[in-house]
Amino acid sequence: MKTLIPQLALLLFLSMPAHADQAIDLEAKLKETTESSSSGGKLMEELVDLYWKDEKVFGIIRTTSKFSRAQTENPKRAAMTLKLVEGYTVTARHDDVIMTGRQFLEIFPGHTLTNKVREYLATAYENTSRSNLAAIEYQTIWENNGSTSQGIKALALFNQVNNGASFNRASSLAAAMVVKIPATSLLTGVGFQGMHAAERAEQWAEGLQIAKTLIRRNAPINELKKQDLWFRTGRFESKLGQFENAIQSYRQALKSKRADVHSNLIDAMISAKTPPSAIESEAKKYLATFPKRDDRFTPLIKAANAAAEAKDLTRALTIAESVMLHDVTNQNLLQSYVKWHGDNHSLAARGLLKLIAKNPNGVGTLRAVLALSVYRDGLKDIAKARSVAYDFLAKSPTEDKWTEEIIAFLYSSATGPETFRKDLSAISSSAKSFPHLAGFQDRIWKNAPKDKEQNRSWQIAKKSHQNDPVANLWKGIQEKGGKSGKSCQKLLEQKLTKTQRRLVLSRLAYVYRHHLGGKSKESAAKYYQKLCQEFPKDLAASEQWLEAAAYAPEKDRVAMKLAAANHLLSIPPGPAYYDTWYRLVEVKNEPLIRKAIPWIKKSKEQSDNRSAHSTRIGDIMNELGMETEAIQWWKSFMDLDPSNREYVDCTLRVASTMKPGLAQGFLKNRAEADTAYHGAFVAELANLLFQADDLDGMQSLLKKARDRADQTPFRSWGMGEWPARSWLETAKSSKDWPEDKKKRVYKIIRDLRIGRVSSEAGLDLLSTSTRSVDRLLSAQALIKTADQHYESWRRIYPYAQADLARKDFSLGTTILIGLLNTIRSVGDSEIT
Repeated sequence: MKTLIPQLALLLFLSMPAHADQAIDLEAKLKETTESSSSGGKLMEELVDLYWKDEKVFGIIRTTSKFSRAQTENPKRAAMTLKLVEGYTVTARHDDVIMTGRQFLEIFPGHTLTNKVREYLATAYENTSRSNLAAIEYQTIWENNGSTSQGIKALALFNQVNNGASFNRASSLAAAMVVKIPATSLLTGVGFQGMHAAERAEQWAEGLQIAKTLIRRNAPINELKKQDLWFRTGRFESKLGQFENAIQSYRQALKSKRADVHSNLIDAMISAKTPPSAIESEAKKYLATFPKRDDRFTPLIKAANAAAEAKDLTRALTIAESVMLHDVTNQNLLQSYVKWHGDNHSLAARGLLKLIAKNPNGVGTLRAVLALSVYRDGLKDIAKARSVAYDFLAKSPTEDKWTEEIIAFLYSSATGPETFRKDLSAISSSAKSFPHLAGFQDRIWKNAPKDKEQNRSWQIAKKSHQNDPVANLWKGIQEKGGKSGKSCQKLLEQKLTKTQRRLVLSRLAYVYRHHLGGKSKESAAKYYQKLCQEFPKDLAASEQWLEAAAYAPEKDRVAMKLAAANHLLSIPPGPAYYDTWYRLVEVKNEPLIRKAIPWIKKSKEQSDNRSAHSTRIGDIMNELGMETEAIQWWKSFMDLDPSNREYVDCTLRVASTMKPGLAQGFLKNRAEADTAYHGAFVAELANLLFQADDLDGMQSLLKKARDRADQTPFRSWGMGEWPARSWLETAKSSKDWPEDKKKRVYKIIRDLRIGRVSSEAGLDLLSTSTRSVDRLLSAQALIKTADQHYESWRRIYPYAQADLARKDFSLGTTILIGLLNTIRSVGDSEIT
């Protein structure tokens, strides 16, 4: 039968060897002495000191509990109670830590040890997932003259709790801290965390106070961060109704060319009643700066509304028309355009007719507005409204609510049976002409006429359409599975328009790729190939062909990939899905890659996520022996954005191709820059020093980097588990290194505080350190700094096994208990 780790740990703790004779003698004397007496207190103090040195944790817990209960007037009671808390901490009895810690704070509210007790209390709260209570304790420590690091812990935890009350606390704490802490990078980090919390808690005045304090105290800040500070300042001012101030703040932030800054500036100008001409000018700048954003026309729409509100209707109409030439999706603008014409409905009609002639993509919506809002509701000209409604059905039906409204209008405005038959004929004809518009087909038969005779005719027409074989095929392609594929293949035998044929071919390929079981996925590529043969300039189809080629039968896969890639490269570069760039290179065909690289670069410039796969594409070229081309590729990206990890990795790849001397200078320049990845460059620099056996230089470099990272605790510093793990493994496996050298490397890694690898290095040091409960407390602290992940358990558990094997039961069981109570993302197989 398996033995549970907790039971094993308890057994080992109770059986640990110690200075048994001395302890037994003191325990015997204590039994003969009144526990509340002075001599009893001294005996208990001696026992606790002995147990502390011998790591007899349960002896400490038992004796300090007695002392705390019996020696109520002893001046050392507080110190002994603290040792009781520490004993519970070593055994990971978090609830006991919390209970005893609370009792301590009640009994000794102003004692010099309260901050220490609160720290243990906060750790116990964190280990039991009560982060808000932990944050309150850390905050209290800072307020009681504790270190700035305690306030930082509190601020981080309050924000992590992520609710209104915690954000309120975080905002208030930050407001207090930014006044007191030195004007270093810590001030900047605390201020930004506070502003974030103030926004989430809607504490606009407090947020503005923090922002102004950062500006007044000249907090150290780089240019991008400075612009973000002005942006946040503008947001707070806007929320407080200080729109003129907000405009000035947003203009300070506008240098970054951020869409959210520009949009908020326009909103502030509107709220401040800025002249419409100035708002329009700013909205046009937004459109010019962000021509591909989905919301690129939104500021112009706002400018039109602002002009209308200012009674500048000519400007409002002009702006609206300029937007509707390209985008008619904003229903409010369409209705406002009609409304702004007032009673001059004829002028509104002429404007919409001009737009219909110039905007083929939005013609259906424009016709619907013209028919219903202008002719029917404005001019009361039902004949013209019906005529335009007929045009809507015959030439440009839409897949939205306008279809239902147009049809409902025709039914309601029919003057007799003949007119109704004509309407029904037009609707049926439209249904047959546009079978590929699924949204239109869903809506065209939704509204049934109320008149009984009309309803009977409508039911016949609806049934006739639904029974039509071709209509059923079009409906069938929307299904999943085999029915959709069969419907597509039958439709391809019909005479279709170019648009319809593209849709069916695309759907057929998609069905084979995603909906059919078995080996149908292997056939998808040939259907995408057929789609691309008929529509050779369709970039999206070409991307899908290249993706599907990876699933072609193995014997045909390479040829299919090459065919798809070559076809794609025959199309001018355009916005593409980022995996497409990788797939072009993943073919691993050198001539193709040389052809693809210029295409990829131009496509990246037009696409979102343009940094994606930049490192890996260079890796593939390097693997193929195209070292020069790979270096040129990486270099073209490495300076684009120092805050982008992909570009940072490109820089590291370039450094890896250099000789050590050149690489050191190259990396040093980048490590000095104020970025969130300076640690990544420092790690590579340190690795070069490690390889050169320069531990002095390595230790100095890493210490400075860690100290620098501590000045920006709310920002990543980019140093990960590697190459530090390689240093640890080298030190542990070396048979030639002296023990002092190994310990030095362990200490360097431990002091980096980079998760589990630092925890492991720290545990390596503890295994040979002087025995005392201090060692066990350090072990618990090291486990807490490890990532709360299964991999941490897998890496740290062997340390417990090794300690138990060499009969270091106290350290081994402490590690086991720490793992059980800190790293919970493991299963029964790990804890039994």
